[in-house]
Amino acid sequence: MDFPRILYIQSEEPFLVKEKLAELKTAFIEQYMEVNFKEPKTEQLEVELETYPFFAEKKMLLLDAKDNEDTAKLIADTPDFCSVIIINKLDKRKKLYKMIKKVGEICELKTYNEKEMTDWVIKIGRKMGVNVPRDAARRVVEICGLGDMHFIYNEMVKVASMKTDVTVELIDRVVQKTPEYNAFVLTDAISRKDKKGAYQIIKVLAEQNEYLPLVLSMVNRNFAVLRMVKTMRDTDIKATGVHPYTIKLLKPHASKFTVEHLDELLAICQQIDFDMKNGCDHRVSLERIIGVIQ
Repeated sequence: MDFPRILYIQSEEPFLVKEKLAELKTAFIEQYMEVNFKEPKTEQLEVELETYPFFAEKKMLLLDAKDNEDTAKLIADTPDFCSVIIINKLDKRKKLYKMIKKVGEICELKTYNEKEMTDWVIKIGRKMGVNVPRDAARRVVEICGLGDMHFIYNEMVKVASMKTDVTVELIDRVVQKTPEYNAFVLTDAISRKDKKGAYQIIKVLAEQNEYLPLVLSMVNRNFAVLRMVKTMRDTDIKATGVHPYTIKLLKPHASKFTVEHLDELLAICQQIDFDMKNGCDHRVSLERIIGVIQ
């Protein structure tokens, strides 16, 4: 593996950066010994850049870089026997980022889509010693979403610790449901006009001590996205910052609502939010949404 003289690793998903760094570090240590991998502070960088590696051709410096002109000038003169790795977020408008773009390398790791995340769940399951069937991996992604790979990783540690065959049923039993998932399930019940199902969902969430104002916030967001789906083009919706995966999950439900009904649901969500913030019982307040199921 090649180790660039200057490398900036960036991603909207911190876990991808962590994985890439672990891959680089492992490969480097195997080739050049752990003693030559260092994590200096910016104030120590100048000395480290002038110090030759210990009985090796290269040293690696993982730097939490101060994003300023002095750091840019210092790193620009990195000798060939050094590989400086930066993973903290940099401002693309400042000199450090511009310098790296000019004389170093930038590794931009894109966040995973649904298929890529499913493949990743299968891969990490294999690393943990368990075989994760594709339907079970898809279920993990459905429950956990695409927004937090560290959370998914921790949930897969729990799954692997069960020491049994991984099935969809096991995933449903073991993996923690996110507020986004709970909100989607409640939105689904409302779209199906399933008052009994919606009441049962709220009852279970309350018994599990879920923070219902957060669930309400997610449900309100779902109704807002559904209204966008009814009235806007997909490209315009994405421009507002809504994740494509969220659009994909909600789009099939859009035909079950009218714009007028969604406006009514959004209004009742605002009223429930007001009641919750003013001391009303969270469960009783959230159950009011069942009353406007048509």
